[in-house]
Amino acid sequence: MVGTKVMRSTEGASHEQVTTIEVDPHDGKQDELLHYLCQSKAEEFQLLGYYVTRSDLVEYFTKKYRNIHLPLHAWTQEILSLRVTTYMDWMMLQALYTTNRSKLTVES
Repeated sequence: MVGTKVMRSTEGASHEQVTTIEVDPHDGKQDELLHYLCQSKAEEFQLLGYYVTRSDLVEYFTKKYRNIHLPLHAWTQEILSLRVTTYMDWMMLQALYTTNRSKLTVES
């Protein structure tokens, strides 16, 4: 399996985090296509009034399909069919999980 590497820089930080999406290696244009699809979906969300970046969507798909290998057509289907409510529900759960986890470590 080959991974698509997306560099995600954190504002104010001097290091960069690398996020990987696993794709089926048929040709070299898959990386560009997946970046374009995530960018397109992020722009769609922005038109609807949500601030979502391409790297946010890459993180979502990376965590959702952590150990699952998908062919290119399946990635395309997943990215293009993502709804704002599904993504925002996931973001809310991530925020709650992070908040609850930090409370557990502080209280312990």
